[in-house]
Amino acid sequence: MADTVRVYVKGAPEYILPNCNTHYNAAGQKVPLLEQTRETLTNSIISEKMTRQGLRTIAFSYRDFTVEAFEEIKELTQDFTKPDSSEMLESDNTLLALVAMKDPLRDRVKNVVLFAEKGQVNVRMVTNNSLDTAKACAVEAGILPKEIFNWPMDKQVQYAMHAADFKQAVGGIRQTQDEDGNMKFVPAD
Repeated sequence: MADTVRVYVKGAPEYILPNCNTHYNAAGQKVPLLEQTRETLTNSIISEKMTRQGLRTIAFSYRDFTVEAFEEIKELTQDFTKPDSSEMLESDNTLLALVAMKDPLRDRVKNVVLFAEKGQVNVRMVTNNSLDTAKACAVEAGILPKEIFNWPMDKQVQYAMHAADFKQAVGGIRQTQDEDGNMKFVPAD
């Protein structure tokens, strides 16, 4: 493989899986990643068995290039600085693995949530990760009831939302400093 450049990719399964067209079967053979397999991975394994249990998920894939093809992409993208650089490297990949990890709540989180609610603060979950993972963590923290997964989506988003949706709802966010020099985030003007 001296004349091959292997590019490894890791990230959220919802971004990695669509870019994979092969994977390894139980016998260790590289085979096509069929749409039915992709759907099973996405719906049954990732959603139901991982994210809805509060686990963070990461997918790993790779793609092999000849040295010449890799150097050509490198030149076309001006040393991988152009916005579409990653698309050229991350398409037609081979899925290697899905990994789920538990990131346990810190000891004081439940007490902080209870304290905030006693102070009549509406506590909401905002995430940059999987919304199902965030909802499961919010249930564990006491922010949301377990039944949230059965609620209609329009009701769910009142209590748990993706960070991009939150930013849009409040008109954007900017970072500033208070009078003591501490960084804080406030709605954009």
